[in-house]
Amino acid sequence: MLRTCLEQLDTRLRQHFVQIAQHRQAQGLSAEILQRHQEMVATYDTALATLLRHLTTIETADNEGARQEHTAQLLQHLQGRPKPRPHQPVNPNTLPGHIPSATVRKPRETAREFHSSLVPPSTVRVAATALPAGVLTSAQATAPHVLPTPDDLAPTEDVQMTADIKALAATLGNNPVKICNGVRDHIDFLPTYGAMQEAQMTLQTKRGNAFDTASLLIALLRAANIPAHYVLGTVQIPIHRLMNWVGSAAAPEVALQFLSQGGIANTALISGGQIVAVTLEHVWVEGYVDFEPSQGAVHHQGDTWIPLDASFKQYTIRPGMELRTRVPLDVPGFVAQATQGALLNPQEGWIQHLHQANIRTLLTTYQHHVRQFVVSQKPHATLDEMLGTRTIIAEPRSVLAAGLPYHLVVRGTALAALPASLRHHVSVALYTSALDRAQEEPVLQYQISLPGLHTQRLGVTYMPATEADRQLISSYTQQGATALPAYLLRVTPLLQLDGRPVATGPVDTMGRRHIWSVTLRDRHDQYTRTEQCTGSAGDELVFGVNGNGLTEAVLRARLAAHASETAAENLSTLLPP
Repeated sequence: MLRTCLEQLDTRLRQHFVQIAQHRQAQGLSAEILQRHQEMVATYDTALATLLRHLTTIETADNEGARQEHTAQLLQHLQGRPKPRPHQPVNPNTLPGHIPSATVRKPRETAREFHSSLVPPSTVRVAATALPAGVLTSAQATAPHVLPTPDDLAPTEDVQMTADIKALAATLGNNPVKICNGVRDHIDFLPTYGAMQEAQMTLQTKRGNAFDTASLLIALLRAANIPAHYVLGTVQIPIHRLMNWVGSAAAPEVALQFLSQGGIANTALISGGQIVAVTLEHVWVEGYVDFEPSQGAVHHQGDTWIPLDASFKQYTIRPGMELRTRVPLDVPGFVAQATQGALLNPQEGWIQHLHQANIRTLLTTYQHHVRQFVVSQKPHATLDEMLGTRTIIAEPRSVLAAGLPYHLVVRGTALAALPASLRHHVSVALYTSALDRAQEEPVLQYQISLPGLHTQRLGVTYMPATEADRQLISSYTQQGATALPAYLLRVTPLLQLDGRPVATGPVDTMGRRHIWSVTLRDRHDQYTRTEQCTGSAGDELVFGVNGNGLTEAVLRARLAAHASETAAENLSTLLPP
């Protein structure tokens, strides 16, 4: 029976080999392609002969013991042959929305600690004398004796003065007060540490952490020809203001957890057994503004470094209808109904044949219950009224304050540009075997910061390795073929940013197993995660990296700039930037 199946398969394969050889000859393809074909046929003949020899020894074995021994030899031979791509199980711990561990790190307490933690030192400026804690006057909270340098007006990886940035600065009259108010009152705060977005994307998403918000503020100030730089330091904030700022935390401990999960070093200040304030590492901006005598209201020529923090703000919270608790979904019951009659493999992490009718019925019923509840509360409720809102409390100041809106513990370091160590990065590596992966010996490596990535498409295209490969592919595509003889093709993996090559791997045969590893890394490994995917040489791949989330404005800007005319761009549109 098995021999008959092998003979039938052999007949079909040999017919296929003949058709490929005829195609090569008819298209006048190079002798290189003919040689590859002949080598493949020879390899196939050898493998088939070995398989048939093993099968013959099994069939002619004198006893059951010999038959089992020969069968074991056959299985050992087959184990060394290429296998189909295995199913890739889903790891629920690496799904979108994964919560990082709340590792607590103690804030730095001296300027020297901030200075020594950054590289390279040539980009760092530290105050000449120690700064007393809690003093907010401009003469002590900043370094007015340090004059601006050209770097304080220059674009950087994080501070890109785009056309949008320049236009907004001009709309705000190139005025430091209006610029600071504009950023503060329109950019939502996210409690994470380290740059994830550059200025333009922060403007598009209208949200960002303290680093992202500082980058936008600096870009607008520099676009208005006002010198500005980052300042790292440690501050102390009353607990009730912190709870509001980080996301309306229900309790002080929750606020601290938000900070720790975001990688923000913090320490609670306890009085009378209660948390009354939190000391944390932070970043803000210093602008060299015309402070005397108008306090920045009229800007002609800068005379003083003034601290500006557009990330710290308070919110008005309007709770929604609490649909999650008022109309709860019976999750265990839903899962039980959805998997009725399904095939599940918990070990490999897959499921087949979900009960679609049950799922539709359950969703329709739950939707009906939600609608009934909303109508009973408010018949014409808006989405915001149902889900709740969090709105920035605007503070349209007419002048700049001389200090920061919280207690200053230490002004650590001023930076005209952020070093790489303060940015989140994504790295991509290619391995051509499991052994290479185990030994951490990639054949291709590339790393880029999230601000540098912006919304660019990071993906892999396999290019024809030689002119002969290009001609072979063309000969099939011109005929409208839906398949290619992969064993004849040699391809080169090309890692690209929006179609621009950034890294190249070695030539390999199309269809060979390739292992890709993608790592999102931050300075303190708070968000560091590695995803691995197994593909084949010749696949079209796009890696989706989601820093602060996708917004409609970002998606619209991407679609306007890049038409979805290729498989790569269509894949990119489906993934969060």
